Amino acid sequence: EDVKDCHKEMTDAMHSQIELVKETMHVQEENLALCFNEEERVNDRVKALHRELKLLLKRKRALQGEIHANVSKLVARRHSLVRLQDKQKELGEDLHQI
Repeated sequence: EDVKDCHKEMTDAMHSQIELVKETMHVQEENLALCFNEEERVNDRVKALHRELKLLLKRKRALQGEIHANVSKLVARRHSLVRLQDKQKELGEDLHQI
């Protein structure tokens, strides 16, 4: 009789442990599913940001090209201005001698 009671207690305890393990496994599976879903959302966002970055880098290169062209024009105009000012000075000196 005592052996049967002991066996029943052990069987009941084992059954309780099995149910507890199943329950914790279920919770872990749900957590894992949430993590996978979040990872997928993060991956989608990363892809979107990469596309946005690609467009921004393309725009940046275009702007750098425009800036370079405008700086070159400005430098050329500055040289022209200096030459014209030198010419104006020469003409003023020539006029002064007359």
